[in-house]
Amino acid sequence: MAGRIALTVFNLLLLVFFVGLVLSIEQNEIGKFLIPMLIMFVLFVVLPWRFWFWNFYGREIIVVNEKTLARFYDYGITRTKLRIFAHHRLKCQYEYLKTEDGGDWGKIHFISHDPETLLPAVFFETAVIIRKEAIEEFIEKIDLTLGHREGLTPTQNLNA
Repeated sequence: MAGRIALTVFNLLLLVFFVGLVLSIEQNEIGKFLIPMLIMFVLFVVLPWRFWFWNFYGREIIVVNEKTLARFYDYGITRTKLRIFAHHRLKCQYEYLKTEDGGDWGKIHFISHDPETLLPAVFFETAVIIRKEAIEEFIEKIDLTLGHREGLTPTQNLNA
């Protein structure tokens, strides 16, 4: 919670700084500062506030079916474009990252096998860090959806 408060205060300070900077420019010199002001607007306002929205409202939505994995990010007020990844013989692996709040947290790595060589390769991993129990539940749902096919492995620790 303290991190979110600090992020909010930091973003508000950046916004006040940017507004003060814009107001300090004399009217007859606005043309000279237009491009630098646009760049500063993106750096001091757009990017920090996008990060703020992700931390407060962000969700990663993943949809898995027999042939594809689709994902997009939901920022609460906007969504990113849907990206679709084709896969063959989908596998999932758990990567342990940290222990916090009495539980293990990590990411899911999605592995597809090349149809010709059958060599495995990670083609997607989650952006958010997820509690291990939620990852196991997610992998079980994928297993049920894909009908216990060969190639889907139970939760594994990539750091082991």
